[in-house]
Amino acid sequence: MERDLKKIKALARKKEKEIDALCEQLKERKYPKRKLDATLKRLMRELIPLFDCTKCAACCKEAYVVVETEDIARLSKALGMKRSEFRAQYVGKNEDKATVFNKRHC
Repeated sequence: MERDLKKIKALARKKEKEIDALCEQLKERKYPKRKLDATLKRLMRELIPLFDCTKCAACCKEAYVVVETEDIARLSKALGMKRSEFRAQYVGKNEDKATVFNKRHC
């Protein structure tokens, strides 16, 4: 598994055209956004267990960490905060309107 951030960024840039082409194909086929989101979430649930975040911890340095409703409930409870307080202090939206930690904490 590649751990060098510069190499990972280069690989991502290399694949960017392929990803853009896929997005265009999905738009042309009028693939429902909800269905696409559900499919991507399902794939992420399958893929996340394959990654060991303790190996390099670089993802959270370069990307926003998505926070699910269950995460907010669990984390706010652990911190003894109301969910609304936790959201106000730690959570925001990224450019894709996903709920993410508002700071890169690593």
